[in-house]
Amino acid sequence: MNRLLVGLLIFTLLLIGCTEPTNDEVSYELQKKLNNMQSYSCVGDIHTLSNKDKRVYRVKEFYENPNKYIIEFVNKNDKIEQKIVNDGENAWIHNPQIKNDFLIKNIEQIEEYNTYMGKFLEDFITGEDSQINCKNIDDIEYFVLTTSVGGSNKYRDYAELWINKKNFSPLKMIILDKNDKITVEVYYEDFIYNPDIEIDNLK
Repeated sequence: MNRLLVGLLIFTLLLIGCTEPTNDEVSYELQKKLNNMQSYSCVGDIHTLSNKDKRVYRVKEFYENPNKYIIEFVNKNDKIEQKIVNDGENAWIHNPQIKNDFLIKNIEQIEEYNTYMGKFLEDFITGEDSQINCKNIDDIEYFVLTTSVGGSNKYRDYAELWINKKNFSPLKMIILDKNDKITVEVYYEDFIYNPDIEIDNLK
């Protein structure tokens, strides 16, 4: 995600797709917000959809620039059941129940990693097919950032991140398959820009 800085010019050009006259000023503020983001934290409810069933689970994300993060999977009692940790050099899975850590050789192969907002933002900045549109839900305007997910999973072909145009808080991320069918929905809450966190102290 340190490439967010490099991608600022690309982001500016992509925003031309939002054509309202006031969007220039608004999009500049969004660019500045992302450019100055050194950390973030949020809570997300992830809904995975398939022909057989629907699963819902809750995560807490903590990110520290340039590439450190923790993704905690919590139960209804807010107890951590599993977490993915990246200290900037290595990534591993920690399971408190068995008190053991498993080193991840290829983070891209972890299915849950595709639902991580930091992964989406890096894909967006580096993706050749990334684009931005403006859409409304219940008379509220959103920037919709779209990019390819990557990999060979036909059920996770591309993703959209919906960002509130007024306060720049993310509303949701959706992942779609090759037939434009939604397979994953992530609804965000308690999103905080630049909280005072240190990943090394949260491991």
